[in-house]
Amino acid sequence: MKRILLLSFIVLYSLSIPAQDYYDVYQTFSSSVYPYTIKIPKSFSKTTAKSQNIDLKFVDQYGASILMNVTPRLPEEYKITPHDQTKSFQEAGMKSVTPNYTITRLENRYVDGQKAQIIESIGGVDPRLKMIECTIYYLNKVYLITGTIDKQRFDSYRQLFENAIFSIDFK
Repeated sequence: MKRILLLSFIVLYSLSIPAQDYYDVYQTFSSSVYPYTIKIPKSFSKTTAKSQNIDLKFVDQYGASILMNVTPRLPEEYKITPHDQTKSFQEAGMKSVTPNYTITRLENRYVDGQKAQIIESIGGVDPRLKMIECTIYYLNKVYLITGTIDKQRFDSYRQLFENAIFSIDFK
C-alpha cells in the first residue's frame, strides 16, 4: 500500500512540473533606456506614459497600474540609501503636496541586492486609491516602482504588485 501511494505521488508530482510552464502569469519587460528588467502580470498591458520620468507603464482592465519612474540622483544624495528614510520624513514630504497622505506600511528590504524601501499609502492625489511604492537607488538613478488600485481591491493585488517589485533585475 505504501509503495502504491509513493508511486502515485511521484507520478502526480512529475506531471505537475511541466504544467507549471503553462501557468506562468508573468511576462518580462526590459527597459530600452535603463539597465533593468521587470516581470509584470500578463493581465496588464503596456501603455504609453504621459509623464516625463515614467520609463514603463502597465494597466489592467480594473484600473490597476504599475509604473516605473526613473530620475537622476543628486551628487549629495549618493551617501544615503532608501533605508535611511524614516516614516515621518517620508510623510512630511508628501503631506506638503497632498495633506491627507498617510503611510500604512513602511518596510526596508533588498531588491536584487540593492537596499529598497517599500511604502503602502492612502490619501494621495486620488483618495479612492491605495498604492505600494518601492524606492531603489541604483548607480546614479532613483527607481520608483508604484502599484496602484482602488482601496477595495488593493489586498487582492498586493501580491501581484510585490512580485513585480521583487522581480526587478538590474543588469
